[in-house]
Amino acid sequence: MSGHSHAKNVKRTKDANAQKRSFSFAKISKNITLLAKQGSPALKTMIEKAKKENMPKDSIEKAIKRGTGELKDEVNLETFTLEAYGPEGTALIAEGITDNKNRTIAEFKMIINKYGGKPAEPGSVKWLFDKLGIIRTSYSEELELQAIDLGALDVKKENNSIIILVSLDNIDNFKDNFDISLEWVAKEYINISNKEKIDSLVKELESSEDIEQVFVNTKL
Repeated sequence: MSGHSHAKNVKRTKDANAQKRSFSFAKISKNITLLAKQGSPALKTMIEKAKKENMPKDSIEKAIKRGTGELKDEVNLETFTLEAYGPEGTALIAEGITDNKNRTIAEFKMIINKYGGKPAEPGSVKWLFDKLGIIRTSYSEELELQAIDLGALDVKKENNSIIILVSLDNIDNFKDNFDISLEWVAKEYINISNKEKIDSLVKELESSEDIEQVFVNTKL
């Protein structure tokens, strides 16, 4: 019986890993398609990410061709930003890419309502955040000094890593030498009594194929 149970557990683990990998590939594919369509220099970084995730080469090529128009289909991708107030008055912003915005908004509202939150009108939450360029990489003193010289808003050392915050006005000084992600950074972080609930809410939102990033004004 134990061997039979072990075989079932192994299969369950393999299925879960395959599902997780497929989910990751779908998100990366949408990013590649949109970046290729925009002719964005960030496409190169996304392709490198796809390769690191062991995404099949033909899937990467199809995503690129879909974006450049070489591969015709009816998928029309667009970016979105959605806002909400979560439990205990937390502010929340979700960003991503979708081929059906009505479906995405409906799913977003359902998840927010499930956790006792309330979807918010555009702009009603954003004012609590700043949109910044974020660089995360291995720490070195030389890199820290370079970031300061280039005009970083802030430089934070965390163990063996460094986090560099860059204003959007100054991002061109960094983009040639660093991989930069654009993120919403809370102006102030609030303390809440039930972090597990917020954490579960964020994880469920991130489990949506359309949602790429979720930002909240509390430390998880």
